[in-house]
Amino acid sequence: MYSDQHVQDLPQSNAIARHVANVNGLLGSNPGEQARIDAVVETAHMDSLEKALKAVFAARDDESKRGEVADVAKAALANLESVLKRNNDGTGFFVGDSVSYADLVVFNAVHNFLGLLNRGKHVHPMGKRYYN
Repeated sequence: MYSDQHVQDLPQSNAIARHVANVNGLLGSNPGEQARIDAVVETAHMDSLEKALKAVFAARDDESKRGEVADVAKAALANLESVLKRNNDGTGFFVGDSVSYADLVVFNAVHNFLGLLNRGKHVHPMGKRYYN
């Protein structure tokens, strides 16, 4: 549960993260940026990390788990890199010209991928650059 001066007993980690991002001005400066931030967050959570976790739990042994997770992670990171390149040719942030909730969510997703993949042995170059 999370509480602050705006909300009491807020459950669910994603709701808490979005609230904290909102309170700190990290949800974009206009409705278009807000929509793009939501799209990046959904891509990182649902299309990327969720698929990797499914691969981990579906695998029967450690070697196949690493192979399946590595394949999913590489595809997810390539997808996130293509999303990143839509904003300033991928040289800055996912949305706009400053850090947003989207960047923080992707950082967390990349961190989780690197943890699943033995700290980056089998990671797409975008994952290493973004994480470093």
